[in-house]
Amino acid sequence: MQMKESMIQKLLHVFLVHDQQKSGLLLESTSLTRDSATKLMKLVMMTTLLFVTLQATHVLAIGQKLTGGYWAWQHSVLQPHFYLDVDDSKTWHPIPLNHIKLRINTYQNDPRIEPLAITINYPYDLSRQKFARKYALNPYVTEAIEEYLSNEPRGILPIRKKHRQGQEANTLPRRVILGNDILPLLDLFKLQRKFLSPGYAITIDGESLRQDKKKNRKFLHQIQPFIGLKNTEKISQHIARGQLITPQLFLPEFPRNMLNKHMPFRGPNCFHAAMAFQDKSLITMARTNLRREPKHHHLMINHDELWHILNWYFYEIDPVVSPLKFGDVLVFLDVPPKHSTQNPANFRWIVHASAFLFNDFVFSKGSKSPNSAYTIKTIDDEWRTWKKIAKHHLAVKVFRRNYFDVKNKSPIISRNGWLY
Repeated sequence: MQMKESMIQKLLHVFLVHDQQKSGLLLESTSLTRDSATKLMKLVMMTTLLFVTLQATHVLAIGQKLTGGYWAWQHSVLQPHFYLDVDDSKTWHPIPLNHIKLRINTYQNDPRIEPLAITINYPYDLSRQKFARKYALNPYVTEAIEEYLSNEPRGILPIRKKHRQGQEANTLPRRVILGNDILPLLDLFKLQRKFLSPGYAITIDGESLRQDKKKNRKFLHQIQPFIGLKNTEKISQHIARGQLITPQLFLPEFPRNMLNKHMPFRGPNCFHAAMAFQDKSLITMARTNLRREPKHHHLMINHDELWHILNWYFYEIDPVVSPLKFGDVLVFLDVPPKHSTQNPANFRWIVHASAFLFNDFVFSKGSKSPNSAYTIKTIDDEWRTWKKIAKHHLAVKVFRRNYFDVKNKSPIISRNGWLY
């Protein structure tokens, strides 16, 4: 406060030293008396000084307010830069049969591969019976399946969840790993339908973009850094002919190759998907993917590593003021109730991340489990899913990579205490 008063006094001194000279010039150009001119100049100078002071105070206040960055506490504030005419339909994507066989047969030899497991609920006998009848290859093997599921040494593991109020430990759901000796007893075509990942099939109406030149330019400008000039020109030709534009045209390389597909490994998660959407090198560089988790695929990205990448290669935007653009990273956080928005966010609160496309569509992977596929979802789907999982208050932060500015800035926060 003393520093601010000292600055104002110095500015006032400068104004008063020159007011006689300026009032003389004003006197020569007008019919005002010298006293009137001096008073007018003082009024102008004080008004200017007041305006500068208010601006400085306003900037200081904004800086203090934004110390914790920008927060979106409702997904309704996340609005796109423009809306495209899109045809969309709900889709469901099962685990491929070869992945089911691979996970059942080889998980014991390769720790990166997650075993295929099912959940047995209480009462256990009834749950085993239902599973056997539904997924048995034929009615003659149902008893053998029930016997397998009831044999604890074969891989029954208690699910590590907090006990519900009044629920005994021996009534909690149990996780049963399916081994290769049960494989011949199961109808794998039915079993793969048990593990479905929801998504959307979308196509963009090229004819509407052909007619709307302004929206056409915006769309092509936003996707070019992600897919390159050659692929952008290919989309431009589709638009010129009024043809439909599919995800295979507008998605970057990684999401284009992995859309609606699964991985058999445990590890590649939503953080990996959001970063690989931007650039596959982001998740392979030694300075970003710093730690290899045991029994996980080496491409797994932790929340601290994601935060590290975002602070090095992205800048945060205010989703309330700045509309979302293609490729923006939406980071979902479970924020403790005592947190103040003036304090920096903690990477330990991060629960999910996705890459924005357009309208309300995003590209993401549901979890690190190979049961989840890389799919196109909506922001509303993401919010409802993680709202149920969040223990406190769900919020979203938005980060954007500046492809037109190659300078990499230093991290905006200290990395002391980070997990890696």
